[in-house]
Amino acid sequence: MTYYGKIDILWYDGAWPSNWGYAPSDNEIAEAWQSKKLSAMVRKLQPGILINNRSYLLSGGDFGTPEQKITPEDRPWELCDTMGALWGAASQDLNRKTPREIITRLITSVSLGGNMLLNIGPKADGTMQPWQVRIMERIGTWMKKHGESIYGCGGEWKSPFNSILAPWRTTRKGNTLYLNLLRYPGPEFSIASFHDYYLKSAQVLNTGQQLKIIHEPTRDIIKGLPKKAPDPIVTVIKVTTRLKSVKEKRERTGIGLREPEEEISYGANSSVKIEPIKLKGLDGSPVRAVAIEE
Repeated sequence: MTYYGKIDILWYDGAWPSNWGYAPSDNEIAEAWQSKKLSAMVRKLQPGILINNRSYLLSGGDFGTPEQKITPEDRPWELCDTMGALWGAASQDLNRKTPREIITRLITSVSLGGNMLLNIGPKADGTMQPWQVRIMERIGTWMKKHGESIYGCGGEWKSPFNSILAPWRTTRKGNTLYLNLLRYPGPEFSIASFHDYYLKSAQVLNTGQQLKIIHEPTRDIIKGLPKKAPDPIVTVIKVTTRLKSVKEKRERTGIGLREPEEEISYGANSSVKIEPIKLKGLDGSPVRAVAIEE
């Protein structure tokens, strides 16, 4: 803490007991490691340092470190992940993640406001395992084309951009949304219009191809995508936005089921009744809507 200049992060790890003969509490572990005293000394020597949450102190540290499970927190956090099942080099580690799986986990973490710490397991001589080199090269190729949708971005919390049912995960930087298409939709896709953004322009991020946006009362349609995904792992659509005016918000229309638990049949003998209902947008503004009843 005194010989390396300014230190940004202290990453505690490995404090778990191995030979205590019983499962101690977090307080007992923190006491055994003198975590409170140690952290106080560190912050005195490095006032601006960030300390992770593995000191076993009740204060929980400055940021969370979920391990191999994407678990968002209401504070800075980063996913600590492996390329396989193990952290070190082992020939038996055959449960290896694909480049697409790792990139998807990276995108998902950023879309939920987190960071990703990706581990490599070097061999005893310090060299990387060949299979990990191949994965990192593929990730690097994708990042060179799509890093704009990751670096400096956070999550977008408004529905439907944050919907887990959507084919995308959305990251955001200022007034720009990045729709990371985990499931490629083909030439066009729609976004329900009950959000507060006016979509100004859209393009395929890695090719710059401009896309057409059609604004309808119930949805925005993005058209003109190639039939085949421009990127075999994840295609990203860059969308510039502004906030909708009061008039534009009032023109929104939603469609929903009054009794969503009941299945609606559109066969020859079905009787569908459409009637207006009153809804409000996320900001409290009125939204025109219709409910469908059988």
